[in-house]
Order: sequence, then structure tokens, then C-alpha cells
Amino acid sequence: MLRKAPWLRQAGRLNMSTLVLGGTGTTGSRTVKHLLAAGAPSVKVATRHPASASPSIASADCVAWDWASPAGWPSTLAEVGAIYLVLPYAPPPQAGIVAAVIEAAKAADVKHIVKLTGQLHVAEQYTIGADNRVADDLLKTSGLTYTLVDCNFFMSNHLTFNKDLIMGTGSFYGASDGKRISFISPDDIGAVSAAALLDPAAHHGKVINCSGAAITEHDVAKYLTSHLGKEVTYINLPPEALAKGMADSGVPPFLVQNLVSLESWKASGTADFGEGSPDMINILGRAPQTYPEYLASL
Repeated sequence: MLRKAPWLRQAGRLNMSTLVLGGTGTTGSRTVKHLLAAGAPSVKVATRHPASASPSIASADCVAWDWASPAGWPSTLAEVGAIYLVLPYAPPPQAGIVAAVIEAAKAADVKHIVKLTGQLHVAEQYTIGADNRVADDLLKTSGLTYTLVDCNFFMSNHLTFNKDLIMGTGSFYGASDGKRISFISPDDIGAVSAAALLDPAAHHGKVINCSGAAITEHDVAKYLTSHLGKEVTYINLPPEALAKGMADSGVPPFLVQNLVSLESWKASGTADFGEGSPDMINILGRAPQTYPEYLASL
């Protein structure tokens, strides 16, 4: 259980809210859950469609947020003390989006931003790592306090993006070449992010690596077989064939490039980061979830 939020009890900050951008998404919804469980007094869940938000976040305040309409941001940022920032799917570079959020946050007297990032340790040739690095550097030099939650591959990715394929064909595809990969449960990301939002002073300037025990995609197929009750197989493809398959199925070109670059990183054998950083384990009070534990929680 996360501790209560000491910074929210400081003089003059009793009524400050926490704004969760992408609050109905994979990590944002889990962050909201942990914020509410820890007793955050006011949580704003930002979404393009507040009226259709999940009942699971009914005790939060669902508010409108449109990335394409910055003119509407100031009203949402009123009385906000901290922001969880997860960027939308958009072609790189995303530095302009981060710069706009920072400017709006400073104008609204927001004090702390927790940004979801990833692959900070990835070489420049991998597009998504380089793009994150530029965006994160803007936050580091913004004058705001900040925490970077640096995540490896989500355990949720297989069923979020490939469930129809898996259920229809019993297979999913990649180009990891059998290498071991550190996956992380989105619920663990939510717990870490909530802790950083609730106590900025304790987490300012930190880069908290979130990763779990390394497994192969063939291991994932085995766990999915057990969870779904049907045989699931992982099929490894050359990167070029994987890219063509994605493009043929309608995946946007920028996303094809990002996803294939990540598969190349997996295949390099450098995507194994062990079972998380000491900061992550200290926040969770335990080891990160294993892949079977994550599936059992669904």
C-alpha cells in the first residue's frame, strides 16, 4: 500500500489535484487506481471523452484533454500540483508536445511532472529511444521537479495489440531472435508512478527503471497457452518481413519504424535489465510481477 501524500498536506497545497494524462490508458488507468488507493485527495483523469470513462475510475474527476487543442489545457490544469505525462502515439519528434505541456504546466503553477519514458539506455539508432531522450532532456531543464519512470516492454502488449491474431491463428510475430527480454507489468508501473506523484520531494530527479525478470517470446507463448487454454506459438521473422506485414495490415509508417527498431534492439541481446531497480523494488515492497502473475491478475 502506498503511503499518504505528505506534500499534499503542506500549507497552501491541501486542495491541489493530481492530473493523469492518458488516464484511461494502459499505465494511466493503473496510476489512477494506485493514487485513489493511497488516498490522494483529488485525482483528475484526462481523456478526450470524459463521459465514456470506465466506471472503475468513477471516484476520480474525469476531465477533457485534447492534445490537438492546447487552448483548452489551462482550465484542466487549474489547481493541479502534479502531472502524470504519457505521450500520445504520434510521429516523432515529440519534443514539441513535451515543451507545450511544460509551458502550460508552469503557467498553471504545477510543481511536479512524472513522465513515462522508455529505453533511455538504447543507442541512438533506435528511433523511439532517441526521441524519448530529447523529450526527457527538456523536462530535466524545465525548472520543474520531475521523475522519469523508465520502462521496458509492457507485459500487456501481446494481448493489447495481438489478441485478435492470437485468438484467430494461435500465433504472434516478432523479430527478437530468441533473445531474453525484461518485461514489466503495467500495474507495477502504475504503483511506481503514483508513488512519485504523491511524494515529489522523495523522487525528484530520479530515473526509476521498471523491468522484470527476462524471458523470451517463446516463454511468453507458453504462458499465453496456459492462460488462454489454447496453443499459442511465437514466430520469429526477419525484420524486413515483419515490417512488411505491419505495413500491409495498415500500421502507420512511423509506428512500423519504431516497432521494428525495438525488435532489432531485442535481437541485439541488450534488452535484459534484470528484476528492476532498487528504487522500484523499494516502492513496490516486493519483486516485480512475473508474466504468469500478471496474466493471473487480468
